[in-house]
Amino acid sequence: MHKELFREMFENEVKAKFGDDASIASYDYVHHRDYRNLRVGGRMLGGQPESVSQLYVIVNNLVTEEERANMFPGDFDLGNLKQLPENLQTYKALEDEIRKESKVEAFERLKSIKKMALPLLGRSFSEFFSEDKAKTLKVLKTLYRFQTEQSKLFTFLASPRISNNPSYEVRDCHGFKGASEEVLLVSDIKSHASFEMPLERLASINNAYGSIRAILDNADQKLAQKAGVECGGNLQRFTQLINQLATRIQGVLAVEDQEPVRLPIDEQLYTYLIRLEHDHHTEGNIELLEKVVEHEPPFGEARYLIAELAQYIKLPLATPQHLLIDAETCETQFRDNTNAFKWFYSNLLDREIDDSTFEKALPLFGKLCKILNFAEFNKDISMSLALGAMALVLSELHKSNPYKPYWYGQGNISGGLQEYLKAVRFEHWNLDVPEGSSRYWTGRVDYFSYTMLNQGDAFKGRALLSNTINQSLMKILDTQDLDLLEDKLALFEATFGTPEQ
Repeated sequence: MHKELFREMFENEVKAKFGDDASIASYDYVHHRDYRNLRVGGRMLGGQPESVSQLYVIVNNLVTEEERANMFPGDFDLGNLKQLPENLQTYKALEDEIRKESKVEAFERLKSIKKMALPLLGRSFSEFFSEDKAKTLKVLKTLYRFQTEQSKLFTFLASPRISNNPSYEVRDCHGFKGASEEVLLVSDIKSHASFEMPLERLASINNAYGSIRAILDNADQKLAQKAGVECGGNLQRFTQLINQLATRIQGVLAVEDQEPVRLPIDEQLYTYLIRLEHDHHTEGNIELLEKVVEHEPPFGEARYLIAELAQYIKLPLATPQHLLIDAETCETQFRDNTNAFKWFYSNLLDREIDDSTFEKALPLFGKLCKILNFAEFNKDISMSLALGAMALVLSELHKSNPYKPYWYGQGNISGGLQEYLKAVRFEHWNLDVPEGSSRYWTGRVDYFSYTMLNQGDAFKGRALLSNTINQSLMKILDTQDLDLLEDKLALFEATFGTPEQ
């Protein structure tokens, strides 16, 4: 899209919400918390964590030098590109500027922020100050502004490795409906940190870190499927292949212990916030997969039962994973063959499934099938997934194994499948529920489906690969070495192929 069209679109949006006098090229738009949801809601520019916010695009690509001066009038506003005389690059000058703008004494708060920001920046402010006085003071003022708005800022910005509260919503931090202000802060601060970074360097950082997502979300499944084909149905051989793959992944992504690369203070903050997003992703994955396989399905292989079921419902189920059915019609198809499916699940679960239980399960099952295909924008799901979905619903009605992920959202849910399904609303791209919950329940359906086909260990193998990838990437990210990250990602792709987005 052309720059002028982008600008017109953003201007119309801000005027529609804040009146004809509002503008994207204004101090309020950049700094006032009332505008945060709008300026962060961008991540539309690519729609993924590696994408950027409206604010990022506006400041770095769309405004004139004159407009930029109006947006960043203070000498210590990060984004003011005017060269400040060195004799004015002092902490006292910063305190004077804050006093003039806000009518408050900032000395004690600035002193406190310098201590609290140490885990984010990795080095002391005095060390950064010795390298670049003006940039250090600007970053300090930026953190001061955000900490004034959100007193628990640094608690929230702590890595989930410390807080033990990974949330996929932080990884996808942008203005989705229902997002809490804490989620929006990550993207907002990251946009501010970019304002004086060289654009080529920003592009390299965004591209490198962005490519990690495909590996985190897709590589484990692709590699496990490949091992499943190569093993020819031999479970022992499959286990060997998975272990060999895990060892190879560790070797390809291995890094020696090293001190983190020293970065300029604004790039350090920007990089930390990207790593924070990925930490929430990797830690979330590790916790989630452990929970998905924690409780074994209450049945084993069911191929013989599936073969008998095929005779009753007149469908070719020799390979149910290859038979596709319309997710919108799953509930109807199962309802039209109630007796056959009651027989199937009574035998599978080794207990009678009566009319009332099956009737209660049907609408839950129908909604779960729609969730399974929602993210893929594909109307069909496999029959094996449908069979696993109903098995999960019936099992949860009998004995629930809830999962309650940490969620920075509008609210939370207790963790049971019924409540999760009740909360889902398809008009929201994130279903208006914690992404961790969606991943858990769809993961459980996969696990049940794999188990029916005597491939439960194959699913666990995928979990092993996922954990190996997650833990290896976390070590690389800790180095803050962009060149090393690019080299390792290229080597991973050359060795294992390109994971599809």
